[in-house]
Order: sequence, then structure tokens, then C-alpha cells
Amino acid sequence: MIINTTGWHYLDNQFLNATFENRKRMHAICTDAVAKMTAAAAAAPGVFAPLLVNILAPATAFSAAYLQWKDARAGYRSATQGLDNLFATLLVAPGAGLRSELDKWESKARSFWSPGHQSYDLLFPSGREPFNSGAREERIAAVAGLGTRATALSVTLAAQAAAPGTPPALATELTEQSDAMDDLGTKVTAFHALLAGARMTQTQKEGAVDQLANQLEPLRETVGVALYRNVGLLMAHFAENPSEVAGYYDLELLMSSTPEDEDEELPAPGAVEIDSGTVVGVTSALLTFSTIGGETATSLVVQWKVPGEPDFGHDTPMTRPSQTITHPSFEQTPVTFRTVVGNSTGSATSDETVVNF
Repeated sequence: MIINTTGWHYLDNQFLNATFENRKRMHAICTDAVAKMTAAAAAAPGVFAPLLVNILAPATAFSAAYLQWKDARAGYRSATQGLDNLFATLLVAPGAGLRSELDKWESKARSFWSPGHQSYDLLFPSGREPFNSGAREERIAAVAGLGTRATALSVTLAAQAAAPGTPPALATELTEQSDAMDDLGTKVTAFHALLAGARMTQTQKEGAVDQLANQLEPLRETVGVALYRNVGLLMAHFAENPSEVAGYYDLELLMSSTPEDEDEELPAPGAVEIDSGTVVGVTSALLTFSTIGGETATSLVVQWKVPGEPDFGHDTPMTRPSQTITHPSFEQTPVTFRTVVGNSTGSATSDETVVNF
């Protein structure tokens, strides 16, 4: 972004300044500007249609990317919460009369040995501390280490039980200990797999958020420049009454110094209804979609089925405001269409529309 160094405020792009590190505000500003310019272009296309063209594509690209980024952040927060919940069960009893995972593991070892015994200290060489503190990876590694040590101890105890000359009573005791350690190793390893899987999911989602954020910034700058360009064109048009320009932007939002909550949950989208379905070829239908609904959707698809199919087994990405869909199965048969839109919070399905070929 080029910074104005002249000190002349007319050369400041307030759209970029006001939305620096505030993607939510830019989404609101450009959504509002597109709505107002769309209405203006409908009333006076000769004047305002070119201005709508200036901002429509960059605003649409930014808003689509912004919703994807928001959805990814929601997924990351959910994955983080899932991981934290697993760590909580490691250390905290999930309810009255229940025990934490670590308590159960330690109890199994204590049923045979006390702290200070060689076998107990082999399992918990540093006590509970590695499970209670440290970075996530360090605590996950501590769980993995306990599982590995328990399994290895099981093998050692089984070998001692089977060794020639081992008294029968001792062999029975060693076998019981070996079976218990084998069970402990299996359970700890399984819990480690849950932790490692949850951590991997969280890390992947975090990377997706960062990648989308990097892609979003140049789009913010592009739409900011388009909005600024339109200010100049509007000022030229309303040169004798420049206050009219204010009606095409949300100045309260643009001039606000209050940070927006980027972590606010993305609402589930409303359904996008099919306004009409028309046959335009032997195997082609033209669908027209409502302009209402799907505002926060990151996934928009059209689904269809033909007689004899139990469910909607075909789909294609939705293109608004209308789209032609062609498929060989449409010939001389009624086809049922619907739309499904969604994000990480939820989804919505439209009413069904039948097109008779």
C-alpha cells in the first residue's frame, strides 16, 4: 500500500486507513457501498452504472475471501477448544465420582508399586509434572512416553515371569503386572493418538487461517482503491453539492475508531430459494435464484435428482443470479432441484423446484 507523505488529507485513502488490520470493517463498508451503488445504478444507470462496475468485482472477491477466512477462524477455534477439552480430561475429572485420565493411569501403577519403586519411577520418572506444565507438544510427548514405557515394562515383566526358575507365585504376580501394564500402554497410546490427531487438526486449521489472511490483504487493498476511486468520481459529479457524496457510504462506520470483534462467530446462512426453473434445451435448465439468503455462506451448491433416485446425488457450485445446468439425465423427465448453502456454523436448504423436460 502506498502511503501519503504530503500531509494533504485529500490524498489519504480513508477506506484503507480505517480498515487497516480490520477486515470485518472493510467487509461491512464495501457491502454497504455496493448495495447503495446498485440502487443508484438502477435509478440512473448512465451516471452510476460505471461506478458500480468499478467496485462490484473487487468487493465481491473481498467479501467471498473474507467469509472463507472467518469460517476458517471458526474452524480453528473449534479445533483449539477440542484439543483443550482433551487436555482437560487428562488432568481434571469429567464429573462427580469420576477420575481424570492421569489419575486412572497413576492409580493402575500404584495398585502394584509406590513412588520410589523402580517400576513406578520407570513409568513416572518426573511424577505428574510433564503432564501438568509445558507447551502442548511437550505434554503430548509426555503422554506418548508413558504409553511407550508401560508397553516396554509389560514385555519386561512377562519375560521375568517366564524365566526359568521363577517361583510360581511370583510368576503369577509378574504376569498380572505385565497384563496391567499392557492394558495401561494400550489406553495411554490410544489417548495419545487422540491428542496428536487433535493437535494436527488444530495446526492445519491455523495454517489455513494464516494462508487465507495473506490472500485477503491484497484484496482489501484492491477494493479500498476502488472505493476511493469512486469518491473522486462522485465528487466530480456532485461538485456543486459535495455533501451528496456522503449518501453513498456509511460514514459512521468509516470514521469509527472502535475496533471490530474479528472473533465474532459467523452466523449460519439463510437459504437461497430458486425463484424459477425453465427448460432451455433438451437437457438444459435455467435456474434463477433469490437475491436474499446465503450472505454468510462459504459453500453454495445446486443439487438435483431424477425419478428413481432416492436422494440428491448430483451437485454443482451455484452461480448467482442465474445459471444453466446441463445433464444427459434431464431428457424427457422431471428433474427436482434445490440449493444448499452453509459454513462452519450451519447450513440451509431451499424448497424443492421441479422442472419438467
